[in-house]
Amino acid sequence: MRELLSCSTCARRSRSDPFRAVILAAVVVSLALLRAAAGFAAPTVTESANAINVDNGLVSFAVGKTNGLMTGLTLGTQSLMSEGGTRGYFSANVGDIGVSGSTYWQMGSSGTTSSYTLGADFVDVVLHYPASSSMPMDVTQHYVLRDGESGFHVYADVHHAAAMADKRIEEMRFVLRADPSLFDHHYVAEDRQSIMPTPADLVNKIATLQDATDLLQPGTAYEAETGKNVYTKYDWAAEYDELGVYGYYGHDYGAWIVQPNRETLLGGPTKQELTVHQTTTTPVLLGMLVGQHFSTPGSVETVGDYDRALGPLYVHLNSEGNGSQLAADAATYFDPDYHRAFYDSLGAPGWIETPDRGQVLGTLHVAGLDAVAGAKIVLADNRTEFQFSKQGYQYWTTVAADGTFELPNVRPGSYRLTAYGNDAAGEMHLDDLQVEGGAALDLGVVDWQVADHGAYLWQIGVFDRSGEEFRHGADNDYRQYGMWDKYAGDFPNDVNFVIGQSEEAQDWNFAHWERAPDGHSPEWDVQFDVGTVPAGRVMTLTIAVAGQQDANLRVKLNGATVKSNWDIPNSGSVLSRSGAQGPYSFIEIPINSSMLVPGANTLTLSHASPGSSVNQGIVYDALRLEIDALLGDFNADDLVDGADFLAWQRTQLPGTVSQQDFAYWSANFGATSDGTLAAGVPEPTSLVLAAIFVVTPFARFR
Repeated sequence: MRELLSCSTCARRSRSDPFRAVILAAVVVSLALLRAAAGFAAPTVTESANAINVDNGLVSFAVGKTNGLMTGLTLGTQSLMSEGGTRGYFSANVGDIGVSGSTYWQMGSSGTTSSYTLGADFVDVVLHYPASSSMPMDVTQHYVLRDGESGFHVYADVHHAAAMADKRIEEMRFVLRADPSLFDHHYVAEDRQSIMPTPADLVNKIATLQDATDLLQPGTAYEAETGKNVYTKYDWAAEYDELGVYGYYGHDYGAWIVQPNRETLLGGPTKQELTVHQTTTTPVLLGMLVGQHFSTPGSVETVGDYDRALGPLYVHLNSEGNGSQLAADAATYFDPDYHRAFYDSLGAPGWIETPDRGQVLGTLHVAGLDAVAGAKIVLADNRTEFQFSKQGYQYWTTVAADGTFELPNVRPGSYRLTAYGNDAAGEMHLDDLQVEGGAALDLGVVDWQVADHGAYLWQIGVFDRSGEEFRHGADNDYRQYGMWDKYAGDFPNDVNFVIGQSEEAQDWNFAHWERAPDGHSPEWDVQFDVGTVPAGRVMTLTIAVAGQQDANLRVKLNGATVKSNWDIPNSGSVLSRSGAQGPYSFIEIPINSSMLVPGANTLTLSHASPGSSVNQGIVYDALRLEIDALLGDFNADDLVDGADFLAWQRTQLPGTVSQQDFAYWSANFGATSDGTLAAGVPEPTSLVLAAIFVVTPFARFR
């Protein structure tokens, strides 16, 4: 069935193709015939006064006609819901654009109606909420149950008319609350799974430390297994790029969210959101279709005539296995192509069928880098940083070893392409890319001209929008409440990083806290040595921040201020909520080389106006200090002489070094890095003649 809609002919047909409808109809018919031949049929549907009941022989559930609640969820003969708050539902937080705060809304509010569509092998239960003054947009939500599948699909469509008040959807999600006596473990990744506290553990907590963050009584099973005596839902958050399969399991049963179609998520691959956690009543499984946790962008702005699809996501239910085995079973449904033919045939509002989608491909080239494998390519709102997208759709991929990248099944529209990572500072943008349905947009070689500020003096970290290479950054060690309390033991004298001696994984903390537990504001030093101080040169200090919370930064070199206050944009709650990534920030600070001294030098990083809280600070991505090159010094020995001409001549013939470089060499001949002229250096003209004599015989045989 996958081959039917992944053939090259289908993928390149446009909306205007007169054969498109015929092909799509044939695909739908073929799919129905194949499933019918395999014994598939429509699930059964029965109605009561208050609910629509569906059953495919594997899974059954009821949906309230007016309250919108999913109840009575069963897998085979096993009920997954118990009395007292177990249910499935769709909810949102909506606020005014540019104004903090929001209003909670849940499907089933006044005016909600229900219906269903019975297909050849599926039933689509539809809940519709008409716009109101408090929720000025039409919202339609769907539960889809297919025959032969051990799970169900959830998606929604939002319609906003120009006459409706403009709003901001801060969060919109599907929530599944199941039986706490059955599901007692949670799973985000193979190395991120554990037992959950019981609801009673959270009811009988010692104290609430912040929202959804509780100090547990001693001796819980959760503490025994994880070593943590604080439980918070934020410990179980994940980046969008990591979201594959997550859920809860226990007693040989599992419930999982599988989200292969991530195009409706906003914020890019490094955006974090909640996944699964325990509460005082039930475990909660979250399908965050829109989210703004960690105070990071991700909200959707409904302005004018606007329609937005949300999802689909697939909720998989299974049994007979431990957590790893059940998660592996759910992961077999993560391939986007697995569901694509069905979604095409479903006719879901807001869904773009495969023949009407486009493709973006190209080859990334970064000057000075032999390999770009691992860099990220992101397609998002045009002329907007992808982390601040608010209306459109997003796609991302990882660049292959040969530099190629491909983004298939892209909705038609206007996009910005962004490249970042692979230790290249900053990012590259291509705006106004027009993706057309049924067509491939081949960008050819995408040349990223990374800023070059000369020779490296030193670098700490890797430019990859992550602090994972630093202390407590690896293996999600930072995902535990109260990491600031560890700082005093790890760094009793604050960070003193010696270039060439210190190790990033031990000697550079993942977070530069504004306050240490004893109340002082930590100052971090970077010590490095230089020989002869070059005169009149410009150095560039590049600082990239992977996340921060209410922080600003002061930078000094040898006690003199070079940046008095970098009020880092996009402050948020990334650190207090067990995170190490938020909106990315980037700065380049010019420094005169006269501020250096021969021998030992010290760069100091401190907080310009530290607050009183111990849970605020900065997560550095990477820092780099460069010094502008001595023009004409092609072999980087701090002297412009004949050896540089030979180096230029060897590389110039293939065209990799320009004629302008020869002019620099000629103008600076005899100069050294300290601004003086070297003694005993031959005139450049005689060297040129000699070099021409040497190389010409070889050149004629090329």
